[in-house]
Amino acid sequence: PVACPNEGCQWNGYYSNYEGHYIKCDYQPTQCVYSGCGEMVAKGMLKRHAEQCQFRPQPCEWCQENIPLRNMKDHQRHCLQRPVPCKACGKDVSTTLMEKHLREECQNVNRSCVFVIAGCTFTGKGAELVKHEEQCNAEHLRLVLRAQVDIDQRMKEFQLRGVTTSAASPDRLARYDSAITHLEKRITELTEQMSNLLVDNQRMKSEIQSRNVATEEAIGKLQHAVKEL
Repeated sequence: PVACPNEGCQWNGYYSNYEGHYIKCDYQPTQCVYSGCGEMVAKGMLKRHAEQCQFRPQPCEWCQENIPLRNMKDHQRHCLQRPVPCKACGKDVSTTLMEKHLREECQNVNRSCVFVIAGCTFTGKGAELVKHEEQCNAEHLRLVLRAQVDIDQRMKEFQLRGVTTSAASPDRLARYDSAITHLEKRITELTEQMSNLLVDNQRMKSEIQSRNVATEEAIGKLQHAVKEL
């Protein structure tokens, strides 16, 4: 008869049965599977050890990243998704979303009307801003159209100033190129705002889209002229 060499095991038996027992022996030393631990544990205690192991990865409740249990408290003190109370309204918001919350969502912060790009000067909090944006569609349409007309006029002024002449200096061309980029951005922003306003007014939508096409064509001609200099 032979005895099992694993500490704590009381098995004794014939050598022919030894290999089968040793493979299944609950006292067989087995290394913890979690990275960083390395502790040797009796096979039968491995599950219990794994449940308590400080190196066991666990998802952070805020960012869902797997963090070793022993490091969780330190991770959560610095987690970018950690909720903190908004100083304006008291709502818990994750650290990374706080700027967006204050800029777009917080009901206790004064914010500009979304049509500020078109010239609207209204600022208000929460319900005040929503009410303004719902009730001032006509004024916003006038502002958007006025901005479009202003863009058209400025594009014509660029052409009248002789941007297409071969005598234009590199500095001057750079300034015009910068102005064109700015106008293109304005056109994109205004077009997006107009799409939201003109759902129920197809006539005005067609008029403004026509202005966009004309303006974009003017920009294309001006860019082509600049490239040829």
